[in-house]
Amino acid sequence: FVYPGFFKELGRKTETVTVTEEAPAAKTESGVCVEFSPYMLEQGQSMKVKVKDAGVETAKNGDYQIKAYDITAGDLHDLGTYIRIRIPYDDSFCAPGSDPAKCVCAKYKNPETGRWEDVLYTVDAENKELVIETDHLSMYGCFTVENEGLRGAYITEASDYDYFISDTLAVNAMREWASGGQAGDACYKVADIYVKDMIKDVLLKSAGDAGDIMGNFYTVSQMGDFQFDSKMLATGNEKLGKAIGKFGKIAAAANIAYTLTKSDKTSEDILGLYKDCFNFALSFSEEAAVGISMVGVWCIDKSLNKFATEVQSMRIATVAPVYRYFNDSFDGNSDNFKGENKARTSMDWLDYLKKLTKATKGDEETFKMMLEDEVDRYARRWFALPLSKQEDYAHYIQTIVKSGGTAGSYWYSALSDSEKEDMITSYKGELYDRLIPIMNKVSVDSVNDLKKQKLEALNEIGRQLSATIPVKIHEVVPEGEKPRLGKHPIAFSKLNDNAIAKDWQGTLKSDGTGQTSFTQIGYILAGSPKNLDVYAPGAAIGTDKPILSVPFTFHADGIDIPIIPDDAIRPEDIVGSWSVKITFSNIQSPLVGMLQGFFAEIFGEDNDIVSDGDIDDASSSANAEISIIEGTKMRVKLIVEDVTMTYEGKLKDGKLDLKLVSQTADDEDYGIQIPLDKIALTFVRRDGAVVMDGSYHVDTFLLKADMLTVGQKK
Repeated sequence: FVYPGFFKELGRKTETVTVTEEAPAAKTESGVCVEFSPYMLEQGQSMKVKVKDAGVETAKNGDYQIKAYDITAGDLHDLGTYIRIRIPYDDSFCAPGSDPAKCVCAKYKNPETGRWEDVLYTVDAENKELVIETDHLSMYGCFTVENEGLRGAYITEASDYDYFISDTLAVNAMREWASGGQAGDACYKVADIYVKDMIKDVLLKSAGDAGDIMGNFYTVSQMGDFQFDSKMLATGNEKLGKAIGKFGKIAAAANIAYTLTKSDKTSEDILGLYKDCFNFALSFSEEAAVGISMVGVWCIDKSLNKFATEVQSMRIATVAPVYRYFNDSFDGNSDNFKGENKARTSMDWLDYLKKLTKATKGDEETFKMMLEDEVDRYARRWFALPLSKQEDYAHYIQTIVKSGGTAGSYWYSALSDSEKEDMITSYKGELYDRLIPIMNKVSVDSVNDLKKQKLEALNEIGRQLSATIPVKIHEVVPEGEKPRLGKHPIAFSKLNDNAIAKDWQGTLKSDGTGQTSFTQIGYILAGSPKNLDVYAPGAAIGTDKPILSVPFTFHADGIDIPIIPDDAIRPEDIVGSWSVKITFSNIQSPLVGMLQGFFAEIFGEDNDIVSDGDIDDASSSANAEISIIEGTKMRVKLIVEDVTMTYEGKLKDGKLDLKLVSQTADDEDYGIQIPLDKIALTFVRRDGAVVMDGSYHVDTFLLKADMLTVGQKK
């Protein structure tokens, strides 16, 4: 959202704080606190973080202000894990009587788009701070509105709905997901909880903006106790339906994932559903990220207790300080080593564990086996080095750690194989002790990833609901005629009691056309009108009776409403079965002799055609059956006696011009093809009913005649 305010310069002070492994949190004088994960810093390592006062943006109408801070750490932007940033909020801007905790919100400014976007946060009302969980450094803002009633109008988006649903709802949604990979009623019910609050806020955001006929017509107070469900919202909007279903899945997954991290008593039924769901997610590219985050929680949850138990049996020998330093802290920066055999940092292990959970796709046994293999390989690195290399590393490390002894003591070369194995086993125990809290961090990061994806899915619902839907209205005018409905008043109907009727009314242009737009939120909350009513000039809308009421179908990609005057013929008027009498008159043909047999075969013996010469005023007639089917082209089946002719064509101005597609005869011996590759049927409205009544001149190589069709719909 680009906020229509302005930034005020306040000195733009920049403060620098230092974080270390021992003190990973540091606070500026302005009250901004940056809390890094201790796994991001190794022993003795420090990092300087700059917090720049980026000013205050105040709305021109005074409704809100944004206090912004630009937080950087050198070239570091994407952190690879989540950190915590605490930003103080000033409640002096809030109106007396307002709850300051409900007047604030946190966002970050996307440097590529310049827009303030969602970030995970909570409100610490006791300390008057916004607590942000983020995996990247950027500009962060504390949004404060004057009172909580304005919150949705300016700052509320998906982060405000970061609450967890009941286990029952989550389990039902996951059971539905696990049964076929598709979102259905249960997932939509999960979405219901969030979407209604979102609708209130999106409505507030639109208040006061300029618009067309159906511009912004709602306030939250007008919603009352309006009832809806998310599945209804998806009608006519495939993208919205997909977004709602995806959100329901993610919200359910986030709920169960959170439960897994907080309890070791989750039922096997729920665990099985959770596993089935992430397997479905991993099999679809568009849900793979959700599946990976779910797997991150699953693998860690299933492995932690096993590793914690096994560690207790590994303390069997003293680990030599040089060997430990080589594995835990050696940076390889000496010119002698050229970066070789660097020890893995905690962040390296964190990254490895995340990649391992992704690679093993939720197979906890494979995850445990591969991690054990990697830990074993890592613990044996020292003993895989040549003795000369071991001596070089030992001399360098002993100088740094002052572990006692000399490089020439060759303690490592004097170890027996069993002593080496005991030291390796003991170090593996130490490494697992180190990895267990890092594994917990992977689990926490995975839950945060799910929450971020949930917010993005919810925001996609909001984008779909508030997207502008174009509406085109036009009178269907016969060729050569002028519009009849220009300057006629129009109104959408039927509206519910909450709708502001005048915002759904307008007037057609002189050419019988009109254009407008509305959002799906507005459409749904106005009662989902299904008709466009056309009134006589000067008529009172809502009091007088409309001269036309035109049905239309909602679609999020755009709505086209053709207005056909009452006396016009519509496709639906002629679709069906007809009984018709066809009469040929003024028959002329160079093949009259042959045609005599043709007409005798088709129309019977009682006809007036003669056997020689071109005879005017000759005529023949017969009863026929016609069936008309609507499609891209209207399909007409004409059945006369034993011959069926199939035609296709389009209806225009009451006339159906048809071209022959095929013809068949029940009598296989009948070999004369009817020379009517093109015909026309004319329809008129008479005494309120549509009838077939029109003449058409047939002019083909074999036949020239006037064809009259008169019929009624069955």
